Amino acid sequence: MKHFYDRLLPKRLEKLLKPFGGTVEPFDLPTTKETMDIDVPAFSVRDQHGNMRGIWEDRADAERYLASPPEFIDPTRSTIVPATTVRKQTVQHTEPAWIARLSPEMKASILKKGFPLAALLAALQQGNVGAPPPVQPVPSHDPDRGARQPPELR
Repeated sequence: MKHFYDRLLPKRLEKLLKPFGGTVEPFDLPTTKETMDIDVPAFSVRDQHGNMRGIWEDRADAERYLASPPEFIDPTRSTIVPATTVRKQTVQHTEPAWIARLSPEMKASILKKGFPLAALLAALQQGNVGAPPPVQPVPSHDPDRGARQPPELR
């Protein structure tokens, strides 16, 4: 399958687009996002009893806390110690894919010269073609099934 998707399909698509001036090129297609917990270096403030009073990712923030601590903390007997904290980080995963670059001229040429399905889809999007006819149910070939069908489908 790798040979098909990485070699055959891009070559055939390039052959198809070449008359229109199109190109086929590799592309990193965004697929899934994953949220991970990562450990981040931080600093904690320990009070005079050894209790942790907070954790900061920046030492300057911990020092600002000790510069004006709550009244029950003795800043002369408190310390700032290295610690770690956990931060959520979202990672975007990608998959290699092949894309075709189409200019507006190429799109117009494709719609004019060929690819009837592409022309029909474009006309539907632009509102130049009416809605497709409604789908009619196909009667069953099973004679017993007809008895189970609603009257409007018999």
